[in-house]
Formats: sequence, C-alpha cells, structure tokens
Amino acid sequence: MYASPYKFIFAGILFGIFVILGLGLAFVYYNGGYSGENSAFRLTHLKKNTYRFGASRLRLDQQTADSKNWIAYGLKANLRRMESDGVIKSRLFAQLLAKLGGYEHAIKSGVYTFSNKESSLQILKALKAGQEAHITFTIPEGYDIFDIDTKLFSQKLIQEKGMFITYATSPKALKEIRRAINIGDSTALVSIEGFVYPDTYRLRLSRPHEDILALGLKNFQAKLLPIFQQNDVPASKWVSYLTIASLVEKETAKTDEKARIASVVFNRLKQRMKLRYDPTIIYALKVLGLYADSLTEQGQVNIQKRHFGLKSRFNTYYYRGLPLGPITSPTKSSLLAALHPEESQYLFFVAKKKGDQSLGHDFSLNYEDHLLKIEKYKR
Repeated sequence: MYASPYKFIFAGILFGIFVILGLGLAFVYYNGGYSGENSAFRLTHLKKNTYRFGASRLRLDQQTADSKNWIAYGLKANLRRMESDGVIKSRLFAQLLAKLGGYEHAIKSGVYTFSNKESSLQILKALKAGQEAHITFTIPEGYDIFDIDTKLFSQKLIQEKGMFITYATSPKALKEIRRAINIGDSTALVSIEGFVYPDTYRLRLSRPHEDILALGLKNFQAKLLPIFQQNDVPASKWVSYLTIASLVEKETAKTDEKARIASVVFNRLKQRMKLRYDPTIIYALKVLGLYADSLTEQGQVNIQKRHFGLKSRFNTYYYRGLPLGPITSPTKSSLLAALHPEESQYLFFVAKKKGDQSLGHDFSLNYEDHLLKIEKYKR
C-alpha cells in the first residue's frame, strides 16, 4: 500500500516546527536572550570590546594608541574578536544571521563598543544604524590646539602627539572653517585656533579630529558669530578681533578686568609699541617645537631674555603688531572686551601673583611705574 500524502505533509510541517524551535533555542543560547534595554553602544571609551568597521579617512594607527584593540576592519574578523572577548558566543551564528538578515553589506564604517549584554541581532542593528561609540571630551577655557593635542594623546584618542596639530593646520580643516562661517578666501588662516569654542563635546572615537572642529565651529556660530553680526564687524576683521580676544583670554580669567586688558592692547598698537605679551612667547615655543624643552620641573615656562628673540610671527616680543593669529579660542566675554575695550591710557600691566590669574593685574601708565610694580609683586 502507498502511504497517504497527508502523512508526508504532516511530517513536513512537524519538521519545520522543530527546525524553527531549534533555531530559536540556539539564538537564545548563543546570545543570552533579548535585552530589555536599548544598549547598542556605550558612550565611554573602553579599551576592551572596541571594534573598528570599514575604512576610515585617517589611517588606523592615527586613531588610537590602543592599537591592539583596533586591528580588525571586516565583519568576520570583528566577529572573531567579539567571540574571543566574550561579547558573542558564536561568530558563525552571527555571520549566518548577518547574511540572512541583510546586514552583511549594510554595516556603516566606524568604531563601536559592545558588551555581552547585547544580542547578535542588536549588535548587527547597531552596526547598520551607525550607532558608533562616543567619548565625552572637555576643552577648558584657555586651551590652544597644542593643549587639545596633548589631552587627546593622554586619553589614547590619537596614536602620537602632534596628530591633531597636523589636522588643525591642514588645508582641509581651514577649508571647512571658510565653508562653515563664510569668512572668505582673502582672510589668512593658519590653523583652526580661535574657532573651536571651549566646551564639553561628545566625540566619535573614529573621528575625534573632525568632530572637535565640527562641534567647536557649531558652538562658535552659536556664541561668537552673533556678536560679530550685532556689532557690524565685517568678516575681513574677524580674525584680528579673535586674535585680540585670545590675548585677553590668556592674560586673565577675571571677566571684570578683560576690557581693561583689551584697552592696553589697543593703546600699545596705537603707539606702535610691541605688545610684549608673555603668552605669545609660550605659543611661539609650541609652534617651533621648543616648548617641552623649555619647561621647568614644575611644568612651567620660565620666560627669559633669550626667548625674546624667537623668530616666530606669534612672538610679540620680537615682532610688532598682533601675532599671526589667535593663540587660543576665546570665550564670549573676551570677544566682547576686544570689541568694547575700556577707555584708558594704560600701557602696562603685571600679574599680582605669578601663575594665579584670580588676583588680577595691576596697571600702569608708564614704564617706570610698571617696573616698581614688578618689584612689588616679586616679594
């Protein structure tokens, strides 16, 4: 007798059910079930469980000092590392899921951080959505691009010191500034200094350089650009005012004396006196690559007469007029001081306590009084 065809149909249905149940059980076993929270990526820079996918605009070794955790680019290589790190239990299952779910060729390049709390499906969805790992990065007031570079290096966001400087002075970065704020090609720019507003930013681990500029510029547009516009300052003069504001920013942290500091700048410029500002020597040392060798055991630069002759266009002891460009990115109060300096005849000032801006400065009308005050505050 021939078997009824319905038996074969019934057996096929049962086999399909068992296959589906088996795959489901395997998924739960290999991936620890579904997580109730949407934790596709972490916001902090973790040395472990960090993975790079796809190509990058900067070479891999330019992105992080933690190179041993950033060696894989492709899906298979990264899944192999995830399995080794304990993030997933089976790379083969994850590869199958990626192929069947259409994720294999939909992954966005970048840097991602995962833990073993995410399922393979959640990880693949995060990769498809481009939910990259981020880090919170603070640029304090008074920081220059060299300070930012040092901080990036200390947090292992760049492989070597100087990499951010290279980007900050690159034609690509300067072109982005011109495009973003329409400053014009006739205005000379030497770096992004002055255009990265000091603040706390959330950076992608894959592109910290570009995010610092993009987010800093956005902050510049929100906080400083309106000041220029409200005061009818033409774009051709923005860099000059930013430079003056940066001198004010580096000289004092006291908002109530910033306008007076700015008045000294303008008074000396009117009389064609060299500005002779100490912060410009320090910046010149950084530009010339001499800063590290000039530090004392306390980590400070002891400015000496030999520094006065540094041949850098940032050194206002050697060259007359403003430095070549800003020496930091100024805050709103410093820019307002540069645009609205106090009416005074002061030509000199000295810090009441060296290395402590909180006590402010003592101002003088002439050099003789200035020398007396220097001696006074040496005691």
